Amino acid sequence: MSTLNVASRIYVISLPRSFNRRLDMEQIRYTLGLDFTYVTGTEANEDAVHRITKHVAALRANHSLLPPFEWPQDVDELVESESALGLEGSDLWLSDDIDFPDPPSHEPLTCARGNFNLDPYSPEMPPFRVLTKERLACWHSHWRAARLIADGQDDVALILEDDVDMELDIRQRLLGVWDSLPSTWDVVFLGHCWSDEAKMPAIASYKSSLLTKTVSVTSLHPSNSPKCTHAYALSKRGARRLAVYLRYPPFAYSRAIDQAFAWLAKKGKLESYSIVPSLVVQRKVYNSTIAKGKGGRRRNTLTRGVFV
Repeated sequence: MSTLNVASRIYVISLPRSFNRRLDMEQIRYTLGLDFTYVTGTEANEDAVHRITKHVAALRANHSLLPPFEWPQDVDELVESESALGLEGSDLWLSDDIDFPDPPSHEPLTCARGNFNLDPYSPEMPPFRVLTKERLACWHSHWRAARLIADGQDDVALILEDDVDMELDIRQRLLGVWDSLPSTWDVVFLGHCWSDEAKMPAIASYKSSLLTKTVSVTSLHPSNSPKCTHAYALSKRGARRLAVYLRYPPFAYSRAIDQAFAWLAKKGKLESYSIVPSLVVQRKVYNSTIAKGKGGRRRNTLTRGVFV
């Protein structure tokens, strides 16, 4: 099946200017016999990101006037609400009816921790703690992709970023553990980084020696704190829940998108599972569209990928 036998569609978030990345994704598509639906990523210089930046800055400037942070208690009712999902196509932060004031300070915004804990900006702060327009644009790109699933006809869809490599036998490994997923799952991480996703006991494992002389074991675990958003699956319910959380103030646009996913999983706001080891990894051969250079030094590897 052209969507890895577990989903009805594969979305790839990609910037049109990332020509070489798209060429590589087309090589994956051809090699593995896949169908991709490209989702145009949000650029950091778009008006939408400018408006989001103004909103976040204005909200934080009045944070002392806000009540203590609380998650929505009726999220499963909200996901059925057109006003919650914005099925008409509007977005709270992009509405023409709201004119947010210019930020009271030109000091850079910082990434929130926890539900909504803020640290003041310091020039000594590590770059990953600064909430740049590139990080806001990435958040908006993933929110739009989740909305496509939440509003569409697909019961399960995959979301990929355009700088990945995949195991050649990814179909067999996915199918080996997929049927063990509880029917209530929201998100499954096919790739992850910067966390021990084997910390929780496995609920399924699959042994394969299809492409190598050694036996490869693929296991499915309840997520621990999965970071990196280069490859994940969403159920219909998961996409609707995610669409609500990613636009829920003041959590919305509060940090890097992978930190948001990790926190939602850790807090149990999404029923999340991780496949170990990663079946999809970031290649880190092109400069990052979010940070300087090619991203973090840590790099996961595949047993036998399309580009290996």
